[in-house]
Amino acid sequence: MRAALAVLALLAAVPIASAQTGQADTTVTVTIRPYDTPISPFSAVAAIPLVVEYTALPVPNIVPTAISLRVVEAPPWAIVSISPSTVYADPPPISAGVYGSSFAEANLLVSTTADAPAFSPANIKVEATASANGFHKQSSGTDTTLVVADYFGLLRAEALHETARYVDDGARALVRVENFGNGNTLVRFELASAPEDVRVTLPASITLEARQFGGKHVSATVPVRVTGGGTGQVVVLATPSYALDPELRGAPSEVRFDVVASDRPAIFEVQGGLGERDGLSLPVWTGILGALAGAGLYLARPAWMPGRRRGPDKP
Repeated sequence: MRAALAVLALLAAVPIASAQTGQADTTVTVTIRPYDTPISPFSAVAAIPLVVEYTALPVPNIVPTAISLRVVEAPPWAIVSISPSTVYADPPPISAGVYGSSFAEANLLVSTTADAPAFSPANIKVEATASANGFHKQSSGTDTTLVVADYFGLLRAEALHETARYVDDGARALVRVENFGNGNTLVRFELASAPEDVRVTLPASITLEARQFGGKHVSATVPVRVTGGGTGQVVVLATPSYALDPELRGAPSEVRFDVVASDRPAIFEVQGGLGERDGLSLPVWTGILGALAGAGLYLARPAWMPGRRRGPDKP
């Protein structure tokens, strides 16, 4: 009986207090649950739970209070929304005392774009605003959380020319590599396939900067050298990985080019020639042959040339 009388007294006191003091103060607290997983660009949207607590003076027969949710701060490389964007807080129970709390839940939806720098935290700030009614004032609250974009490795690698032609005893193909990933990237080269009689020397690994961090050295041109005399198609793989953690890898980029024979006439070297068999070196034999050729030209010179003796004049 005493408890019932206390409730009736509370119910009677609320309208009187409202009439005397106007709308009662309220409090809105929004809490974003921690989310420590890096969000990968091009992946599914991350759903980060958030909880809204609404504290107000209990009022009988009042409808739930609408609380709007909005994002007030986010990095330019993140796509952020809240679902639902409006939640409703039930009236606090009368038995809770002078003030009571009710709760509502929503999800902060976050995805990252290709412009997101890898592993660089940024703030997302959410604001919750409870609407006013005849008994309660408007109130709002905010919370901030950190989001991080995961690394993605993306390369464009291509041979500058479709063919590599032998010059002397070797050929060279120039390969251009460009980093489109979101972090400084280590590029490794490996041979995927080549003809048996083609020996391929791959370039050393290189590190390329990322545009997302303002990097300038985002591309490079490296040589792939070929020897052995064989011809045919060579396939090289360029694989990206995060410079600070090579275990974080992207998909390899395939480079193809054809090795073709030289278009120059063949040049043969003299080895074990006549001079070497006779105990004379090639330069000595060259001098002897030159002297003999000069003597032949002298003996065969025309009659009018100086030094040529004329025979007796004919009558």
